[in-house]
Amino acid sequence: MSDTPPAAAPPPAAGRSAPWLRWAVLAGVTIVAMLAGAGGATAVTLLIVRDEQPQTARQYEVQVFLDVAATAEQKAAVESDLSARYPAGAIRLQTREEAYENFKQVYKDDPDLLRSVEPSSLPESFVVTTTATGFDCAALSPVERMDGVDEATVRRLDDSGRPDALILGCP
Repeated sequence: MSDTPPAAAPPPAAGRSAPWLRWAVLAGVTIVAMLAGAGGATAVTLLIVRDEQPQTARQYEVQVFLDVAATAEQKAAVESDLSARYPAGAIRLQTREEAYENFKQVYKDDPDLLRSVEPSSLPESFVVTTTATGFDCAALSPVERMDGVDEATVRRLDDSGRPDALILGCP
């Protein structure tokens, strides 16, 4: 045996890394590139498929509740504005008596509430039924700010013409 220490392994050459590190970096870059490609392909496919599918036209019911003290001029202005916004829509005025009849049907199981409400306490409203592939709530906002208007609601109607869903945040 010799008293000389064993020779140390030579240090890696400058600029060279261990082989396993190169493989790990290469595998990581490959995985990231595959995921990015798959995400891009999915996004393009969804955009193409969405554009090719025809949008189904739905019926919507816009109800514009008037202030109880709305004047005849204010009512006429609201009706005129609604006619201009929804030229193909059927516009009708729901009287206080009609509103009361609807109220009685909705709350028929609450006799105390029914006794506390009279037709004169319910507002008149304009009801517009229109058909579109989607409802533009922004177009209705100016109507809600008109003099004589208390509030407006929009309901999507089902195939039989009955209210299906209230569109929240509209107008």
